[in-house]
Amino acid sequence: MFLDIGRAQGYVPRRSFSQHLPTDGVWLATTGIGRFHELPIVAIEVAASEGLKTWRGSLVTLEAVSPAVAILLLQDEEVRRRMSRAGATHPEIEETLGRMLTQMREAAARTRQRVEVYTMENLRYLHRVYVERH
Repeated sequence: MFLDIGRAQGYVPRRSFSQHLPTDGVWLATTGIGRFHELPIVAIEVAASEGLKTWRGSLVTLEAVSPAVAILLLQDEEVRRRMSRAGATHPEIEETLGRMLTQMREAAARTRQRVEVYTMENLRYLHRVYVERH
């Protein structure tokens, strides 16, 4: 979905930025200027677990890639499925997701990078606007 949105916007989408800085996706602008031939415009990291350490590492990766905009995507649907299978109630799941989003937004605000925290609903909306309607 993320790659399709970038392609629809005229960027060169890739599944990862590099071997050294592996993101879950990136949109590149091609400039034709030497070592700046491809510049990262948007990069995404997907957080599909409740583990703080995991998505904090994702923020470090996004900072190192340094795109114009970084997205930390909470794969909330996967977290809901996993918690539901483990027997969590709907209120427990929603409380956990709310806490995760709050923690992610607070951590993102402390980075030196512009980081947007998205859920799958946000990503689907962008896909509808930029891919499905065109």
